[in-house]
Amino acid sequence: MIKKAEEFKEEDNKQKELIESKNGLENYLYNLKNSMTKRYDSPPILDEIKEELDPIIDEGLKWLEENDKGDVELYKNKQKELEEKVNPLMQKLYSQGMPGGMPDMSGGMPEGMSGMPEGMSGMPEGMSGESGPTIDEVD
Repeated sequence: MIKKAEEFKEEDNKQKELIESKNGLENYLYNLKNSMTKRYDSPPILDEIKEELDPIIDEGLKWLEENDKGDVELYKNKQKELEEKVNPLMQKLYSQGMPGGMPDMSGGMPEGMSGMPEGMSGMPEGMSGESGPTIDEVD
């Protein structure tokens, strides 16, 4: 039984990589879509960016549905293509409308943030995902 498992290990790893690359692209697109949801504190430029991003996101989701039997490289190349279109728009959004401006991305994406669009890493300024709940004293 162990010999049989070892025989299929390489095939399983290839299948795992394929699923991860497809899911990575899908997650990227849905993260973008969700980040374009207008809230009460959304910057005014969001509408302009959303108008440009929505067709790119819809095209990406449609492409994903039509190419569900692709290989790892196909999905990775499509994500790079979409990132090239999206990143300038996200940079514009963060530089003109988000509190604190564009985060410093000169060192690339932070570790563990590979599934998120460039320029959308981390928590908003003043918030930390590592700190727990805080208790304010009330008189």
